[in-house]
Amino acid sequence: SRPNTRGYNLIFLALNTILYAKSNYSGAEDPCGQLKWFDEQLNETTSNPYNRIFILAHIPPGYFERETSFGPFFQNVYQNDTRFNDRFVDIIIKHSNKPGAIVSHFYGHTHTDSFRIFREKDSFTSSSSTENKPMGVAFIAPSVVPLVTSNLGTNPGIRLYQYNPSNSYLSNYHQYYLNLTEANHPKGQTNADWRELYNFTQAYNVENLSLENDAKIRKNVLINHI
Repeated sequence: SRPNTRGYNLIFLALNTILYAKSNYSGAEDPCGQLKWFDEQLNETTSNPYNRIFILAHIPPGYFERETSFGPFFQNVYQNDTRFNDRFVDIIIKHSNKPGAIVSHFYGHTHTDSFRIFREKDSFTSSSSTENKPMGVAFIAPSVVPLVTSNLGTNPGIRLYQYNPSNSYLSNYHQYYLNLTEANHPKGQTNADWRELYNFTQAYNVENLSLENDAKIRKNVLINHI
């Protein structure tokens, strides 16, 4: 189909990635058949050049940046078994660079602020610029809940994304936070104030959140802000 008068067709694919958490392992190769469904949906939607696709889920693939010893978020009860994580990422890479663009991924779960770049296999061990090409980007927003782990905490955060329907990338986002120390001070203000912590394009000195800016972002990146 052709885009509406406001731009491209916006398609949101929402997944239940809690199925792949270690604590929820069911023994199934593909719980609820979701990975098959995900592959089929991307195969259909990315074939249409007028589609712009967003992927949403709670738990992200990959590791927790602050404690990598946990292993990847997607794994079964058997040690070092990352089949869910690998399959999920393989599906994303498979459908990247098709006519219908995957604009970005949105995740939560970690309660912290980070982003991830999906790359072709073996790209980190190769000097080839083509193999090093970024294939997708995922943004993980901090939460309103301040607890991270039993030993780590953070200020509550909310995020505002900016997107122009005529593009294949996000224009920017603004990250806001609530200072809990001030808000809970006995002599402090009675009303909590949300403040802007940073905006992405200014913090990383890029024009937008497109994959073309990946190399520039990596030179200036500090993965966690909060």
